[in-house]
Amino acid sequence: MSTLVTGSAGFIGSHLAERLLDAEGFDIRTGQDGLDFELVNQAVRGKELVFHLANIPAHRLSIDNPYEITKNNFLATLNFAEACRMHDVKMVFASSFSVYGKQKPPFKEDMPMQPDTPYGVTKQACEELLKMYHETYGMDVIIVRPSNIWGSRDYLHEPMQVLPTWVNNAKRGKPLTVFGENTTRDFTHIDDFIAGILLASKRNGWDVFNIAAGKEIRLVDVAMTISDNIIVKPLPRHEAERWYGDNTHARTVLDWEPKTAFWDAFREYCRQRLGRDIKHQHL
Repeated sequence: MSTLVTGSAGFIGSHLAERLLDAEGFDIRTGQDGLDFELVNQAVRGKELVFHLANIPAHRLSIDNPYEITKNNFLATLNFAEACRMHDVKMVFASSFSVYGKQKPPFKEDMPMQPDTPYGVTKQACEELLKMYHETYGMDVIIVRPSNIWGSRDYLHEPMQVLPTWVNNAKRGKPLTVFGENTTRDFTHIDDFIAGILLASKRNGWDVFNIAAGKEIRLVDVAMTISDNIIVKPLPRHEAERWYGDNTHARTVLDWEPKTAFWDAFREYCRQRLGRDIKHQHL
């Protein structure tokens, strides 16, 4: 199948492109701008499937820079959606758990979207745009909602990703900042996510899948395994304290399940990035 991966030089996109082998890539890091419709149209022409992963992954940073992030993420998605419509190409779109906002977890796909940051709003807007393209034009669109993807090369998202940021701070002797003593997140390993998005790409029509580990892990527990130099600050009012998803739909429909145990994999992650084991055993 002739395939295009947008964001192909980024953390998730580079892993996906490696798995697909013969897929073409599209990434601003290689001089391809998703806001240029003619360039997008040329890239999509002749394809059968587009994995649209290109965006500015800045949930927290979008608070200070809403215009640039909203413009980039929405208009790039509009350009790829229109090109897919014109050339009858299926799209798999990487959304985000940020669309759930501060609702009570576990997050489920049939929950209303209630984002509370500009980044989350752009993801909601993109999902609604793509649903319109499906309902109006019959375009095949599959939405995947990842949560806190981590693993090899996640430094490509630093400083937006907490784990590589903390590891680098520990290497430099800087404190690790944790927002909220009881804040939790649902960490999904890159290998599990790639397996999930590939299975999702085999679906047609319209569907939405949480591709997430489905495990609630307290951030301060993770930080303590990296360093003793930790600062706990109040959780910003726009951020959810508890954050994890229900992956039943992906398990049932896609026959997918996460296979990576967080603490075992994180121990190896620290060995590779820090050159040592984690500081404390997780209890």
